[in-house]
Amino acid sequence: MSELVAPRAAAVRWRRAFSAEYRDFWLIVANGVLVRLYFEVFNPKRVVAAFLTELTHREWMVGLALAAPTVFSCLPMLLFSHRMETEPRRMPFYARGARIKWVSQFALLLAVATLASHPFGLALFFVAMCGLFGLGDAMGGPAFGDVVARTILPRRRGRMFGLRVAIGGLLAFFVGGLISRCLGPSFGLRFPYNYLLLFGTAFAFLVAAQFCFMRVDEPPLASVPSEHPPLREYLRSAARVLRGDRNVFRFCIYRNLSPLGWVPAAFIIPYALTRLHMPATVVGTVVSTSVLASSVSNLFWGSLGDKRGNSLVLRWSSLFLLVAAAQLAITPLLVGQVAPTQVLWWLVVANAVGEIGLTGMNNGQLNYLYDLAPDDQVPLYVGTVATAAAPMLIIAPIAIGWAAGRFDYAVIFCVGLMFSLAVWISTFGLGEPRR
Repeated sequence: MSELVAPRAAAVRWRRAFSAEYRDFWLIVANGVLVRLYFEVFNPKRVVAAFLTELTHREWMVGLALAAPTVFSCLPMLLFSHRMETEPRRMPFYARGARIKWVSQFALLLAVATLASHPFGLALFFVAMCGLFGLGDAMGGPAFGDVVARTILPRRRGRMFGLRVAIGGLLAFFVGGLISRCLGPSFGLRFPYNYLLLFGTAFAFLVAAQFCFMRVDEPPLASVPSEHPPLREYLRSAARVLRGDRNVFRFCIYRNLSPLGWVPAAFIIPYALTRLHMPATVVGTVVSTSVLASSVSNLFWGSLGDKRGNSLVLRWSSLFLLVAAAQLAITPLLVGQVAPTQVLWWLVVANAVGEIGLTGMNNGQLNYLYDLAPDDQVPLYVGTVATAAAPMLIIAPIAIGWAAGRFDYAVIFCVGLMFSLAVWISTFGLGEPRR
């Protein structure tokens, strides 16, 4: 009899997982899958870095492209959080942010199609559109976090974010082959039109992803203030969050240290193209291995966060980042001592280990912040932490991009190693909010 009960129970659980009760869960998962596909085709650390490197041969331009979205997303986020305080629904803010992103991406496509003969002007416009994209994040980010926190139970969030990355990763694995084909010498389109094809594909993924999230049924708020608190008082509330909750304060320290640990790894592609003189097809290889590493590891990170808490996720993922930084610091010593193919695979492995760490960090950071925030103050906490973490997210890519062009890459890889160690040490001060 017991042999029949177990399969029936499993069938019931399976049917329930795809019932109307889980509709919003799967819409948010679908949003994440499509965002993952978008991100792999329009990855600032890989495809965009390769595009700007080929276009301008200036590492600092890659640093600007990494920093521009942060300038326009993190700094004004508290203002948009303040604006939505008295609104009964937060989804309209997400929709407005989505439209800003669509405009920026479409303008970027037009620029690549028409300004190919003006590389420096195209690069500057490209960076500006990345900044406008960040403004869409500033408006939509707090709304996304608020809707997710009220829609998905805490014990399911790690699983949900894990499925977003894992399913998206399985599909995005094939994106690496597409990128290698588009950037290969035998492809029918020449630079920059081969990149234009990739960016157009990314645009389609982005629009589909945001339509999925906008179909989520937003739960009603428990209470809505009748009028806006004065902006000055709202900013004071943000300051009280930082002063009054030591986990929030230490989390902001961690968030300001972490870019100095991971940004040097974002210059693997410029390093491979400009210093090691590898072909652009290396981007596809790096993308495929990154997708595989992040997809497999994210199921582990999501399960660990649900069962043991997200402070542990941040600690273990920071350790992976430290190992990857040590591998990168060793890389310049290998050049000239071993075959170029071996150097390439050493870089690919270092990138994969770093991607495992970054995947855990991204998963843990989101869920740790949602755990910290009371249910009725998610926008305030999201805006506060984003603004407090903005300075180093802006400074680190620009400074390291400038240093990469002025000094040897061995210098920035060693800097990354030192700060990766500091990031890992800082995680030991993060308490577990669920306790």
